[in-house]
Amino acid sequence: MPQSKGLLVKENGLSSRVEGYPRPPSALSRRLEDRIRNLCAKLTAAKDSDEAQKPLSELQSATHELIKRLRARAIAVLGSQAAPGRKALATS
Repeated sequence: MPQSKGLLVKENGLSSRVEGYPRPPSALSRRLEDRIRNLCAKLTAAKDSDEAQKPLSELQSATHELIKRLRARAIAVLGSQAAPGRKALATS
């Protein structure tokens, strides 16, 4: 059986192949964006730095995850092509 072309993307342990243009945002992406909004609201409502510490740490992790997913989508669309004078996108 021939293998499907495209980039293999993992989101929360689930794998899927991205072909050509990115798919509409998945439920996992929407949940992550909702979580980021919720954490921002908690930070805004925090009365002191002690109360903000846990949501801030969770927000940092969530934004790193979102950036990782956005990089994977950009690579799926752009492939290994990089804009002139720019380094190719790297996944980490």
